[in-house]
Amino acid sequence: MGPVTSSRDERIEKSPPALSYGAPLKSKFLNPNLLDSNSARVATLQFALSQQKTVRLETNSTVLILLRSSLMPCNPAEIAHLLDVAERDGIEKLVVGAIIERDGRVLILRRSPDEAFLAGLHEIPSGGVEPGEDLLAALSREIKEETGLTVATVRRYVNAFDYRSGSGKKARQLNFVIEADEGAVILNPAEHDAYRWINPDLPGFEALNLSDETRDSILRSRQAR
Repeated sequence: MGPVTSSRDERIEKSPPALSYGAPLKSKFLNPNLLDSNSARVATLQFALSQQKTVRLETNSTVLILLRSSLMPCNPAEIAHLLDVAERDGIEKLVVGAIIERDGRVLILRRSPDEAFLAGLHEIPSGGVEPGEDLLAALSREIKEETGLTVATVRRYVNAFDYRSGSGKKARQLNFVIEADEGAVILNPAEHDAYRWINPDLPGFEALNLSDETRDSILRSRQAR
């Protein structure tokens, strides 16, 4: 769920977190035993992922399953850094957004008129990351729940924006370019009542009721191709 600038929603900032690998990779959003600033440990994890479809990482209280290659647009250190920056910035809720591309078009959903928050707003598929949930697992889950589509490839991380959620939490939405399967879109009517595939380079894109942040994220994803 993306933000909109209105009396019901306070925009905080639009700048994505900078990517830098100098800071220790520790975060309340990430198992602290998964990664640290030791580059050798990151390299070991990357090698393990290259050899297997999944890697199982265990601590005393957490089991984390990582998917190999096609579902990993960034190396593990980059994902960990995004989570670390979110914690340092005081983010209370993490959200993942999917810019799903198909034949040069992007999938846009319309929020149901029955929604208590931002009814009728156009948006990309998105939703909150559950406590302890892997970032990319949350992305795949939200796409499946909202569109019925299955993720084929997470192509890349695009940007992030901050906003106040409907419950007043300081939220950050991390946006990724996604390639999904060729199946039909199946909406969850409790959340969305319409969808369309639209080319952001054509005039119809400007007419959509998108938040400025979501529109900017989509346009940024096109520039990075």
